[in-house]
Amino acid sequence: MKFSFDFPEPSVEFAGLRFGFLVFTRENAYALDASTMSADGTADTVSLTATGLTWAGGQVKATGRLDARLHKDGDAVLCDVTAQMDQPIKAVTIVVRGIPRGKLSSGGAEPFDPHDDEVLWGYPFGGGDLFGDNTAWGMGTPLTVVQHGDAEFLALSSLDDRVRTKRFYFQPGEQGYRVELVHEVEGWLDRRSVRVPTWRIGRATSLEAAVAPHYAHLERAYRFPRWETRTDVPDWLRRTQLVVTLHGMHFTGYMFNDYARMLDILRWIATQIPASGVLAFISAWDGRYYWDYPTYQAAPRMGGEAGFKRLVQEGQRLGFRIMPMFGANASNRKLANFANFADGATARIDGDPFNLNWVDWDNDRH
Repeated sequence: MKFSFDFPEPSVEFAGLRFGFLVFTRENAYALDASTMSADGTADTVSLTATGLTWAGGQVKATGRLDARLHKDGDAVLCDVTAQMDQPIKAVTIVVRGIPRGKLSSGGAEPFDPHDDEVLWGYPFGGGDLFGDNTAWGMGTPLTVVQHGDAEFLALSSLDDRVRTKRFYFQPGEQGYRVELVHEVEGWLDRRSVRVPTWRIGRATSLEAAVAPHYAHLERAYRFPRWETRTDVPDWLRRTQLVVTLHGMHFTGYMFNDYARMLDILRWIATQIPASGVLAFISAWDGRYYWDYPTYQAAPRMGGEAGFKRLVQEGQRLGFRIMPMFGANASNRKLANFANFADGATARIDGDPFNLNWVDWDNDRH
């Protein structure tokens, strides 16, 4: 959804792009008050300050402050923003104009042509629990790339060192995209002063080169060890050549494989490949998928405790590694044992219950 009126976005021009800023609280949306803005800098760095904000589409002034610093880092522009208000801040958006039209990529995936469609991506898991026409596409890391020529790529990424919500909104125009880079503050933190993690806009001549700085940042920020040097990887995992999923029961109760059938499958696999190089992941071993969470007991229809024990012991004897699925993301309130862990239920930021009260496996098209 877009405003049905002109919302002011006073901007500063730097490195061939225009940068504007928006601040959001839990009660309204705010723009910079152009009459309080000042900017200074050089060809390599620009600092912008606004000592006031506006709301109601610029009709009403508000107390607040925003400081932004834009500077060049090789072929990239880095943008740092701090916003302050007299009430908790929900999100801070950088509006970037001058981004060329082209194919779009999330995380370095194969670029696609959105034509004249608007595109909204959200990180992580679609950027939150949104429903309706503005539901964002999910992304695995806060990185997008615009390919606007055979050897012309523009990467937009957040250099955050924590998993916090980001959104990327591409609005096509005749000459280019208007892009919103959104940082959402942790909802449980009532912060009246927010420092936005650095945003990076970098140019490159290939998709691989465009995404490389972002993934190098992730490796540093999250201290990702190299696979070759990880000390927490057991020898058997390094020798694993195949992971096989053996699915037990569908949400509806349809049984794909009971324990005896799973064991037959493992025996056949052992004739094709050394079992010592295979990890067997057993999903829905405990009954109806998700419906029976989190009882985690062998399902009588699939062979009961005895059948499950035989599957595990015989599979291990053949040399397989066995990994039953345990999902800690949901539980069924209708189960008799729900009272044992009801106090572990999650609530939304506004206090409403966070119910997983729908599934996409029953074919009701909802």
